[in-house]
Amino acid sequence: MTWTYQKSLKHFSSASKAKLLNQLRFGLEIEKLRVNSQGEISQKDHPEIFGATLTHPYISTDFSESQFELITPAFKSQKRTITFLKDIFTHLEKNLDKEYLWPFSMPPILPKDSEIPIGKYGTSNQGIKKEIYRRGLEQRYGRKMQTVSGIHYNFSFSEKFWNELRKAFYPEKDLQEFINESFLKLQRNFFRNQWLYTYLFGSSPLIHKSYLNSRAKKLKKIDKETYYGEYATSLRTSSIGYYSDIQSKFNVSFNSLEEFINDLGYLISTPHKRYQKIGTEKKGERIQLNTNILQGENEFYAPIRAKRITGKNETPLEALKERGIQYMEVRAVDIDPLSAVGVNEEHLNFLQIFTTYCLLNSSPKIDKKEMAEIRKNQNLVAIEGRKKNLKILEDSKKVLLQASGCEKMKEMKKIAKLLDKNYADERFQKTLDKQIEKLKDPDLTPSAQILDLAKDSGNYIHLGMKLATEHKKYFKNQNLSKNKKDRFKKLAEDSIQEKKKLE
Repeated sequence: MTWTYQKSLKHFSSASKAKLLNQLRFGLEIEKLRVNSQGEISQKDHPEIFGATLTHPYISTDFSESQFELITPAFKSQKRTITFLKDIFTHLEKNLDKEYLWPFSMPPILPKDSEIPIGKYGTSNQGIKKEIYRRGLEQRYGRKMQTVSGIHYNFSFSEKFWNELRKAFYPEKDLQEFINESFLKLQRNFFRNQWLYTYLFGSSPLIHKSYLNSRAKKLKKIDKETYYGEYATSLRTSSIGYYSDIQSKFNVSFNSLEEFINDLGYLISTPHKRYQKIGTEKKGERIQLNTNILQGENEFYAPIRAKRITGKNETPLEALKERGIQYMEVRAVDIDPLSAVGVNEEHLNFLQIFTTYCLLNSSPKIDKKEMAEIRKNQNLVAIEGRKKNLKILEDSKKVLLQASGCEKMKEMKKIAKLLDKNYADERFQKTLDKQIEKLKDPDLTPSAQILDLAKDSGNYIHLGMKLATEHKKYFKNQNLSKNKKDRFKKLAEDSIQEKKKLE
């Protein structure tokens, strides 16, 4: 039987099979900058009370020493994922000394580039490598761009679900081969539809003047410090935010796992003239891992990436080649500054509907022409998404954003109904109804609401500190059980001992 969207929906229409659509595992990674009371990025080291960033399973740092990376395990429900994240935030806020967690994806007040602290990971081989990698990012993109923060949404489907889907459409295929092809199918459709997700959930329409770069010429001012895109949804995911002009010149194929591995392998093994000019050492200090287009797989900036947990001394590409795709990592998620933990259950419900829609829908291969169209749509919506009668490209033809979005929502409603078969509260359909309202009225989008709040409060930093203070107060009022306190304490102690062993 040929796999089509309508046949997929029909196959999972019974309550027992629809239940398989809800058998997912979810995990989150969220980056949060520490700031002082003036809204300036912290110059303090990672607090020792939170353990060693190299070896702690849940509390690490990303690029900067001031940039927390908070990691949840994978759970079977969005609610448990959010609950775990709340516990981490409660632990942080109760122990942070005179510092706040910046609520936005775009950074706070930044000093000159060289004064932004790079993450420290100790003297083990692993720790030194992590720091050199970050010095390479500094040389290639500057430290300011690396302070742009976001959320990674990791998810996987159950083996029962994959077996059911394979049995229905391609029973002759090896299970892992089928999973690889299906995840790449999902990934291609995510690319095609990312503009819609950005419109609905983009939450970064503002930047501080200390972040300004040459690509931010069209922005307007609220005051002398605050710049914004009049119709912007997500400056973070635009060419103004977390963006590499060099990477954008190379096409990586997502049409098969073999092609993806070969293309990414080329990028991590081929020198680039600009990076060769920088070199690997300066005044006797190692400043990048190598001079290749990418220092390693993690430098590849894609809005969604195929992943496999690595074994000891195994690279991400080796793991994918050896054992195939295990889960997907959505990297296009802005931090929601109006949420104390940066994301809410409704947002995660939509991501489940959206990614399931991307999986079950038809997904032809992407050529270079279509990839250029995809990038153009994404950047346009990120910078001008709320503009009246904005048109995007579909099959090289201009169509109204709202009309195309509503048509896609109509199809997603069928997914929401299946997901709701096992819930009495119609949570998925209600989530989708709210998104449809955003398409009808751009003022209901988070980006529009955040922009209004910034104008009311005077500027970006005032709003950021107001929200950061509110979030801190909220978590300080939360209770953390003695068992949880003891567990966080032991995790910190164990991580420090593990780091010492490595050293």
